[in-house]
Amino acid sequence: MRAHPVVASIRSRNLVLIAAGAAVLALASPLAAGAAEAFSVPKSETRPLVLGGMASDVLVGDPAIADVTVVDHHHLLIHGKDFGRTNLVVMDAAGRTLFSEAIVVGAGDEGRVSVFMGGSQSDYSCAVRCEKISGSAHSGAGGPQPSGPGAAVAAPIQAALSQ
Repeated sequence: MRAHPVVASIRSRNLVLIAAGAAVLALASPLAAGAAEAFSVPKSETRPLVLGGMASDVLVGDPAIADVTVVDHHHLLIHGKDFGRTNLVVMDAAGRTLFSEAIVVGAGDEGRVSVFMGGSQSDYSCAVRCEKISGSAHSGAGGPQPSGPGAAVAAPIQAALSQ
């Protein structure tokens, strides 16, 4: 048995309104905003951040992890100083939040090879030839497994170095 066309139209419109309402709630939810991907910056590199309003106050959670240079009221440069996670809060003159997100400083994987020997890890930056990244010797029980674009060459290098 078919529904009357007016009843079918009302049901369709209600489904659209419910879907639209759910989308608005998801966007307005602090959990949805927190679930968004963090602003990522490789260590020793700088990334620009363009703001939608005029910044008045810029606050970095841990200045040892990331540093911010204010270019003007709408443009910031975020510099990754050390591996880790911190946050950045930018407010306008009225105290409204223009930007509030996690800043993750990690290693850029492009052209990087990690060599694992026992529980020790050494990182190399590879272009024409590989150069050891200063301060990259890490150790830990059961160390991490090779990852990134250099993972395929890490095992042969590790074998060659252990001989």
